[in-house]
Amino acid sequence: MGLRYDTGSLGNVERLDNGFLRVDAQITRSGVFRYRRPDGSIRRELRLPAEVFSADAIRSFELAPLTNGHPGEPVTSRNSGKFGVGTVVDVRADEPWVSARIQVEDAGTIEDAEDGKRELSCGYRCDLEERGGVTMGIAGIPDGLRYDAIQRNIRGNHVALVETGRAGPGASLRLDHGAQEDGSSKLGVFLEKEMERAGVTAAQLGKAAGISASAVGQIIRGEIDIPPERRLEGFARALGVSLKRIMALVPKPEKEDRMLTKIKHDGVDVEVTEAGSQVISTLRARLDAKTEAETANATELATLKARADKAEEDLAAEKKAREDAADPKVLDARVAARVALVTSVRGVMGDDFRTDGVDELELKRTVVIKLAADPKAIETRLDAEDEAYLGARYDAAIESFDPKAKAKAKAKPSKPVRNTDRSDELRDDDVDGARSAMMKRHADAWKRDEAGA
Repeated sequence: MGLRYDTGSLGNVERLDNGFLRVDAQITRSGVFRYRRPDGSIRRELRLPAEVFSADAIRSFELAPLTNGHPGEPVTSRNSGKFGVGTVVDVRADEPWVSARIQVEDAGTIEDAEDGKRELSCGYRCDLEERGGVTMGIAGIPDGLRYDAIQRNIRGNHVALVETGRAGPGASLRLDHGAQEDGSSKLGVFLEKEMERAGVTAAQLGKAAGISASAVGQIIRGEIDIPPERRLEGFARALGVSLKRIMALVPKPEKEDRMLTKIKHDGVDVEVTEAGSQVISTLRARLDAKTEAETANATELATLKARADKAEEDLAAEKKAREDAADPKVLDARVAARVALVTSVRGVMGDDFRTDGVDELELKRTVVIKLAADPKAIETRLDAEDEAYLGARYDAAIESFDPKAKAKAKAKPSKPVRNTDRSDELRDDDVDGARSAMMKRHADAWKRDEAGA
């Protein structure tokens, strides 16, 4: 069971012949109360009417000791003589309040009460059901109030006379006798009682504070914000109480509970709220999506640039080809080279060999395969090599070709003719030499044509 404190107040005061005070009091009530944790955060606990007004809860406060301020420990038979200054009697359900008669028996405490110390705070134990929610349809409690836990099995320990509810840290003991009910105004309760005591009307109180009587009523009911301190000074003057007492009843800003979670930022663990974590996750997702889109755009841009560069190269090549085609010297050189190629090919393949529509590479390939000792092997080799290799093999084959041997072979077909073509046995240095010679002949072809002209 945890120990809790909440606040009520003294009512009519009766002085007995023996000097004791006997006072009507409201010591506690149902509702949602705010308790301050040791770390300063706020926890809301629901006090259900069924728990507050249960027979066991009411009976537990009967004859409970009165203390002047909350002691730092529960009141027991061992310390009641030290802390007890009176007795609580006639405890009863007076919904939404728990009412009682308080007998104050200590002279110092009586003096404090007469000087204006009239707040009461119950000290009690309870079980906490760790189940949060929002109030709805509970008698005597406004709808829509959030709570974090429910108090069960309330058992009274003592009732303390206090200045006003103020939070104080404790270990197993929460010195939070300022627990305030959500949806109510402690200042409003105080003003009503002091107005009745002093015989001051709402109009008189409003005039003293410079506000209307209706505004005073709204402040008492908690319907509007509490006015600034200069207005409350008027309340204090009209009621004959200190401004300090009134200011003590003004709610302090709450420090809301914040559940923190850890995230990694640049490799460092950082604690943020759950809401902050969700915002950061959303922003990260947006950033990742943007980065991915930018990467895709960059890739597409690079592809388009490569295509543009290729198109530009093709256009330049086509332009050069057109320029070359329009150059008489280049054109003459090409015609001469074609004529020389066709002549050489027909010299090997025969005059009736058709060359129309066959390109240069195919003509050279046909000749090299024709003159090779192993046509299949050389055909496979040519498939794996480039144009320069084909040109070199062609030049070597033509240079080693003997037209006379071909004529003799045609005249005497029964006698085998030794093949003098060594193109399939051509060494790498022969290929390089033949390739260079071929390139030089092609480059100088137009010069020979001009000289002949």
